[in-house]
Amino acid sequence: MSKKVSILHFFDHHLAAEPEIITLLGEAVELEHINCQQNISMVEAILKKLDGKTDAIALSGLPRSLQVGNRTAVWQSTAHLFEMVQKTPVFDGSKVSSAVERWGVRLAHEAEPGIWSNKRVLMVPSINHFGLAEALGHYASKLQSADHFLYAGIDGENEKTWVKALSQRSLEDLLTPYSAGFQAPKKLADVIEWADILAGDVNVISNMTTANLKNKTIVCPAVSHDVAQELRKKGAAIVVTVLPSLSHDHKKPSRHAAATLEACLAAVAKDGEPAELSENDFLNLISELNWSPSINYLQPDQSAVNRFGYITQPNSVAEIRQKIKVARFLPKAFIDRTAVHIPPVFSGRIENIQGDGKKNSAIAEVMMLGGTPEEFTAQDGELIARRMLRAARLAEQLEARLIGVDTASREVSDALSTIAPKTNVAATSGQALTILGSTSQAVEIAKSNSQIQGEPLQAIVINASDPIASIAAEVLGGHVPVLTLSGNEPDLLIQLKRKIEDIHLNTKVTIVTSANTVIGQHDIILVGRTMAGKRININPQICKPGAVICDYSQPSVITDELLKQRPDITLIESVAYKLPADPVGHGLNQLPVGHVPAPFAEAALLALKGKFADFGLVGQLSSKNVYDIGDLARRHQFVPAGIIAHSKLVPQAEIAKRGELARSFAQSEASSTFETEYDLAVQPDRPSIRRFAREHSSLVVAALGAVAVVAGGLGWVFRRRRNQSDI
Repeated sequence: MSKKVSILHFFDHHLAAEPEIITLLGEAVELEHINCQQNISMVEAILKKLDGKTDAIALSGLPRSLQVGNRTAVWQSTAHLFEMVQKTPVFDGSKVSSAVERWGVRLAHEAEPGIWSNKRVLMVPSINHFGLAEALGHYASKLQSADHFLYAGIDGENEKTWVKALSQRSLEDLLTPYSAGFQAPKKLADVIEWADILAGDVNVISNMTTANLKNKTIVCPAVSHDVAQELRKKGAAIVVTVLPSLSHDHKKPSRHAAATLEACLAAVAKDGEPAELSENDFLNLISELNWSPSINYLQPDQSAVNRFGYITQPNSVAEIRQKIKVARFLPKAFIDRTAVHIPPVFSGRIENIQGDGKKNSAIAEVMMLGGTPEEFTAQDGELIARRMLRAARLAEQLEARLIGVDTASREVSDALSTIAPKTNVAATSGQALTILGSTSQAVEIAKSNSQIQGEPLQAIVINASDPIASIAAEVLGGHVPVLTLSGNEPDLLIQLKRKIEDIHLNTKVTIVTSANTVIGQHDIILVGRTMAGKRININPQICKPGAVICDYSQPSVITDELLKQRPDITLIESVAYKLPADPVGHGLNQLPVGHVPAPFAEAALLALKGKFADFGLVGQLSSKNVYDIGDLARRHQFVPAGIIAHSKLVPQAEIAKRGELARSFAQSEASSTFETEYDLAVQPDRPSIRRFAREHSSLVVAALGAVAVVAGGLGWVFRRRRNQSDI
């Protein structure tokens, strides 16, 4: 037998046209909606009539007490209503509202990180919405209450005396803002114009005929369909409901007030004595609910424009000198050691990033770190994490809800995973689209360079236990019939081999612990990352003619000098993508107009989709991320447009020339003289100023002391001479 809950609506805001049957915690509940027509006498009569004839009664719009901040006072106009019935408990939602509002705000942030960040919030009103105000205040830049504008003339020196005076006001005085056609005071209209987010009671917000709601985000416990449409007509951009939806479609906005939720929970909790439920009992019941807040975009044309941040690095000292004029007169070694300590700065804006047939668009805020990728490899993780966190905070200030990062430095991409839980914006590493683009381009170039088209391509992954390289190996296994995994962690290699063979049934996978004798047999060489401070150094002379090297070591160990030794070899660090429409603004990596590197393209795709959640971070990356971002790129018409090596787009003519040289080398005897060795070498130590000071603190202190003594001696000499001259 189903439970029955009677809901007395003082206002008709959430009034359903007919009774409902819902399912809550596995039990059916019948909801009876009764319109009280804003008549307190009718409420009293209905309460007496329902006593003992229903399982629970919800008073919607008539709270027992008023709460402002941490201060609570019993409302004298409604307190008697809760004492009129003896057999059936009456609920006003006060025991669940604060907890559920806090939880709803947090879940909304997890669903779309950055939705609350750096926003100005106005509580309309804050009365009985302490949990909502406190939760939003955790993310917002500023929070203000409209209570004194809505209830002018109520005296009170502090919060305690004000809420006490408020509780003594009549029913008509306090419910005036809830009435249709409420005229907002001029001062309140000005404050609403200031705010980015209006939170509190959606009916008060909707009733204010003089308020400008254009581009505002509305946060409320629940909203009816009619009120949502009214908000849309007034220009509101987003409406977020933070209460659980009691309808069968949990993705729809909640339209039941907190009093209804509380009464329903009490009705299904236990038989006979729902009135004895405490606030803790309600919290435990709420924890069993599987729900999420509803985020609804009311203006489709506005919801399609999203903003994201993109963090880059100068590729060379020459680029630093271009941006900082005084650096032109400083030696390279000095710039290398000091630029890395410069805080991230705003570098430019890219607009008109379009996709999906120009139905969606995004704006990128570009920020630049101080040091080059090579210099960042010499820094400790804490310094890099601090720089990245500062860049993320800058992105928040620019209203970005997602940050991407150029993967030119392995340490920077790793730091992004470290700081992601500490930021209020989502993060993407750019690795998924980089892997997809580089592997597909490598296979295409290797096939073109291959002399015997019938001979199957062979690929080797060096240090395949690296998380990035292992995902790339999975993807590469779908393109080549022969794949070799190399590394010094056999257990991880065995696990990866089984995984690839389970996914790609026609791919033969072998494992080697040393690639010295087999690396020269492969058409594609994929180089994974090693532990910090080390790099895999590959001698190009060991490579097969026309070999393609995909280097994820960041920055690449294959320098321009090494490539000149083997002009037939192709290096791929990343891939450029051509956007459907030419963007406007700041260029990236000296690429042609309309071309962007894969990490930027990945961040742009996620922004276009409105997917503001962490994606593809190092340690969390999966092959599913790679295929998902590939599908998204095709849907938004992002087309691969060439490979990137040493931060430059490699012309197609150069790739073709390398292919011709590969075929020439293969037919000559030169290839038989190639060496067959590679080694894992320690990266040359390039200590920063801070690291040198920490490791040689005694020497630094002694040097400073010596300088102080010399300075003091010189000062004494010159002072004595001046005194003598005065005589």
